[in-house]
Amino acid sequence: MAFGLRRRGVDRRELDRRVSAAAAKLGLTPFLRRKPHALSGGQRHGWRSAGPLSATRKYFSSTSRSPTCDAALRVTTRNELIKQQHEVGTTTIYVTHDQVEAMTMGDRICIMNKGEMVQIGAPLDVYREPADTFVARFLAIHR
Repeated sequence: MAFGLRRRGVDRRELDRRVSAAAAKLGLTPFLRRKPHALSGGQRHGWRSAGPLSATRKYFSSTSRSPTCDAALRVTTRNELIKQQHEVGTTTIYVTHDQVEAMTMGDRICIMNKGEMVQIGAPLDVYREPADTFVARFLAIHR
């Protein structure tokens, strides 16, 4: 979590404060002293997801949590990312294959097929008016 902060030369006390706060938000405090190899796959992914929470940037990008991450940690991380986005006013580019994450996290979503943008819009607009059958199937719309 601290890697990006260290690279930007953040003071050690401030770095520790931000890392501790991000870990607490995600319930990862008990794992602060563990080495990466001693963490489960889900815990490692939780750490990667917590990185943006410890930073203060105008924008950041993140990817969906891995399937090895337990459901409770996925929901907690998702909620914290949404909360931070609103509190700090950050622009987030979040990449996921999970329709629920896309529909619940995004103010705007972009559906892609084979590297091509198929449709961009507010989640409910895309859901109500899919551009094609690929979008409808992706969002599991049965018409």
